[in-house]
Amino acid sequence: MTPVKKSAVVLIGGAFPERRRVEGWLDASAFVIAADSGLYAAEAYGLVPDLIVGDMDSIGDRSILSRFPAEKIIGFPEDKDETDSEIGFRMARELGYADIAIVGGGGGRMDHFIALLALFDRPHHPATWLTDADEILAVDSELTIEAEANETLSFFPAGEGECRMTSTGLRWSLDPLTWKKGDVGVSNRAIGGLVSVTMRTGRLIMVRRYTDSDPRRKSGLSCP
Repeated sequence: MTPVKKSAVVLIGGAFPERRRVEGWLDASAFVIAADSGLYAAEAYGLVPDLIVGDMDSIGDRSILSRFPAEKIIGFPEDKDETDSEIGFRMARELGYADIAIVGGGGGRMDHFIALLALFDRPHHPATWLTDADEILAVDSELTIEAEANETLSFFPAGEGECRMTSTGLRWSLDPLTWKKGDVGVSNRAIGGLVSVTMRTGRLIMVRRYTDSDPRRKSGLSCP
């Protein structure tokens, strides 16, 4: 199936960022899926989801669903093998989207956090995950961002196989490293200006905390 829009955003339960943090994703070119109480994020952003999915057990007043056409709502039983967030991501993939952002999921249950993080180990994975406080980015080939001097950037191997990469703009270069699952690169520091990471093999995820001066728009980074 060929997607009608360029990218997809899956809004999920938990603490979500200010809209300005995700403005580059939440434009007319995005297909928006609200997974269960991700519907609250949609309301806060002033969005009408293209699709609402999940068991709806986290929506306090389900009468809110009556505001939307029935064909936009796909319900699931509470006893299932996927989380609502996972269902939202899977359905975005099934609709043909490869460029997918997950928005929300801050705070809350640790098991749900780990389940979301595990999505980045899959062959088909999110491009980014934006919580209320942090941005998690997949690095498959090359990533270039603008970072403040001494900004903390952390890197972790994802997926299968070993990770070998080159970098510029970091206090501690990633060039000599060979990582595998279970290795960590916590609290590296940006020199200031552009930071670039190019993968030779494998995949990384990068975690960075929002700063007031950086609204973290999609247009400010380069990633597949």
